[in-house]
Amino acid sequence: MANRGGAKRKPKWKGRRDLGNDAALVFDAERKTYRAHLPELLASGGEFVLIRGENVAGTFNTYEDALEAGYAKYGPAPFLVKRINTAEPILYFSRDVR
Repeated sequence: MANRGGAKRKPKWKGRRDLGNDAALVFDAERKTYRAHLPELLASGGEFVLIRGENVAGTFNTYEDALEAGYAKYGPAPFLVKRINTAEPILYFSRDVR
């Protein structure tokens, strides 16, 4: 990206982590933790679980409560909030949107 003087400018996102092909791995540890703890989490089925890394921080009645607790505990660091389900819903996506 060049400006009028011909010098290159740094993109605004410079310094942030570029996920690229690793985007699917961002919550890999949290998903593994969820699966490992699923038998005990099913007692709170329908609620939301807050997970960071290998730490299950708790279950909450609403998504908003879990999200608020996550930001209070971890700040802007990545964490996972997920509904506790006995079976994962199958989601269908289409690229043909008109």
